[in-house]
Amino acid sequence: MAEKSVKAILNNRWVWGIFALIFAFCLWFSVASKLETETIRSFSVLFNIDTKDMAKTKELRPVKSEYPANVRIKGSRQVLGTLDKSKDLKVYADLSRVVAAGEYSLELYADPLRKGIEIVSIYPKEMSVKFDKLITKVLKVEVDTSKLEVPKEYLLGMPQPKQENITIIGPELELGGISSCKVVLPENKPKDTSFLEGDVKLLREDKTEIKIEDDNDISGLPKSMKVTIPVFKVKEVPLRYEFINYPKDFDKTRMKSEKFELSQKTIKIGCDPQKYDAIAEVFLGDIDISKLTPDQNTILFDMKNVLTSGIWNVDDIPEISVKMVNNDIETKVVSSKNIELVNEPVNKKVRLLTEQIRDITLVGPQKSLKKLQGRNLSVVADLQDLPADASGRKQVPVSINIPEVPDVWVTGSYEIDINIS
Repeated sequence: MAEKSVKAILNNRWVWGIFALIFAFCLWFSVASKLETETIRSFSVLFNIDTKDMAKTKELRPVKSEYPANVRIKGSRQVLGTLDKSKDLKVYADLSRVVAAGEYSLELYADPLRKGIEIVSIYPKEMSVKFDKLITKVLKVEVDTSKLEVPKEYLLGMPQPKQENITIIGPELELGGISSCKVVLPENKPKDTSFLEGDVKLLREDKTEIKIEDDNDISGLPKSMKVTIPVFKVKEVPLRYEFINYPKDFDKTRMKSEKFELSQKTIKIGCDPQKYDAIAEVFLGDIDISKLTPDQNTILFDMKNVLTSGIWNVDDIPEISVKMVNNDIETKVVSSKNIELVNEPVNKKVRLLTEQIRDITLVGPQKSLKKLQGRNLSVVADLQDLPADASGRKQVPVSINIPEVPDVWVTGSYEIDINIS
């Protein structure tokens, strides 16, 4: 009878449900009890020494920005498990002893900023901290390429450090003698543009090196820096220029050889070794011959604007001049009635209002100018670019040609009046 009762109880689902509920409660109680149990843990903390109030009068700063400490804290496992060191703890130093630049032994303290925690201890109890007046210096970065070697027909270009300047902050005593910095590149034999890395050194005014220890108190000072080293292959190439706005029968080649002179005919350049064979000359630019007279007879080309990126001016020539050197070049003023309209619009009537163009200035050798009169000129107005809706009185530019005369040109610009209906 009793055995049947036990079996009935064991087979009852409600009984097993109650057992499960009791077991879950015991398990929860055990875990909760452990979470609420107080414990002690150690935390490593990096803290800053706040000198705002002190700096107002002494202008002193600790030479390092962060200092380490170890803080032991008591609290429940749950609280300590979610502790945020940056928000829940305050570590600071007693600065009452600091009165001037120097090294001080400061007492450290820690305060809890969250309920449920208690500071047990802090280590070290005292910390040696150096104070000084901090100054800032901006230093131009120089590059020492003395250990680089290139083949005879190659040249090193201007080194390009990753930073043109560095900004360093440190104690006045340590930064006082520093005037510049340089990147010392290691031995290398580049034959093409290279990217090298060298050690950064600090220099005095006399360019001697200042020894900097690894545990220095200077911030912002990189140990090394990357530098781009352009490597150029050198060649000498001819210089070329062209004339624009010249008459139809003007002989450019003859004029260049007989009447004009370059300050130098060639230039030594450095270029990317891969482009060496493709560069056969340097084009200076165009000369507007309509602006050249015996009084204004020289054109200057600024080589900074002429040489494209990737081409180096080896001899650092600032400019090249093209000068009209023939002494028999003169001017002559004439008028011409030989005006011709070309490419007139087919659906409109164009009437020439200008009878003659006056004060046309010719420039050329005296011998050629003597033969020329206004009747020898050809004045052409090309109407091809007239707007489709053009009407009424208009001014249009003209070109002036000197048929069968290869060494005379026209200066200035000229227009005529027409009527469109």
